[in-house]
Amino acid sequence: MKSPMPEQIAKQILLEVRKIGVEKMYENDCTSVLAERLGAKKQVRYPEPNWFCDLVIHGSTGNDIWIEIKFAWAYAKDIAPAQHNWAFRKHLIADPSESALIDVTKKLKSLLNYPRVAYIGFLLVVFDSKPIPIPDKDIEEFETMAGLQEAPWLKYEEPRWINPRNPECNIMAFYWQRPTTNI
Repeated sequence: MKSPMPEQIAKQILLEVRKIGVEKMYENDCTSVLAERLGAKKQVRYPEPNWFCDLVIHGSTGNDIWIEIKFAWAYAKDIAPAQHNWAFRKHLIADPSESALIDVTKKLKSLLNYPRVAYIGFLLVVFDSKPIPIPDKDIEEFETMAGLQEAPWLKYEEPRWINPRNPECNIMAFYWQRPTTNI
């Protein structure tokens, strides 16, 4: 059986994120549901060091796609969408030891030119609210710091949709993907 094309995978991931009810999940739950729906493995050990990748879609020989997944909340809780989540920037970009940047700049980067890994991807699911919208500049700053604006990274996104748990809250999904070899 032929492996799906990377663009099809990107679009399918974003479609599934919207369909599975991420508003009721945390990253681990989302990873589990996506693994089941995409026929992927979760928590696969990186070649080095002692890291684990959230999701690996095994394709034909040499066509695996390794994907890291992160959630980011601008507000504290769905029931309090006007209350800031003060750790938002820390987890996205400010803390070099814990932020989402590590997933892109260290973990996924370690797979460049690695045998059997054809693509790497990063899924960011963002929760914001009408009182606390996430500024575009925060996403752009993350993209810049992670090097996601540079070729050969490609960006896919699911436009903002209303969180079914609270109409004052929104969800957005961004997915970046690139081949592991330079093109």
